[in-house]
Amino acid sequence: MSMYFEDLKVGEMFEVPISRTITETDIVNYLCLSGTFESILLDVEYASKSTFGKRVAPGMLTLGIALGLSSLLRLADKTAVALLGLEHVKFSSAVIAGDTITTAVTITDKRQTKNPAHGVVTYKHVTRNQRGEVVLEFERLQLIRSKTQSVS
Repeated sequence: MSMYFEDLKVGEMFEVPISRTITETDIVNYLCLSGTFESILLDVEYASKSTFGKRVAPGMLTLGIALGLSSLLRLADKTAVALLGLEHVKFSSAVIAGDTITTAVTITDKRQTKNPAHGVVTYKHVTRNQRGEVVLEFERLQLIRSKTQSVS
């Protein structure tokens, strides 16, 4: 669907058409890949005595999967230039192995840059678990090509 800056409208909301179940394997692979070795995440016995009673998924794993899910929308598949930042990241609830998450994306702001070939779009992501509880919210700022793009 790849959309240009001009095609994206503030207030438009898109729901990712599929959900994703977080597995123990996802958690272990993320911990090994990232080098995150906190007991609450790595040690099943320690985690069983925590507030959650189980090992939880690292927030950054949930964030990465939420971003991956949103890429399925293909909003800027061939028009994205750069990810400029993530803002207002809020982890509202723990995600544990077996939880299934889904993400909705709303365009909350857009502005033209000095270079008429690009604009900045702000997307608000809201990720929920299988019970409809919000587990993660954040804003993503992305540089997007304009239809009037020059060679960059």
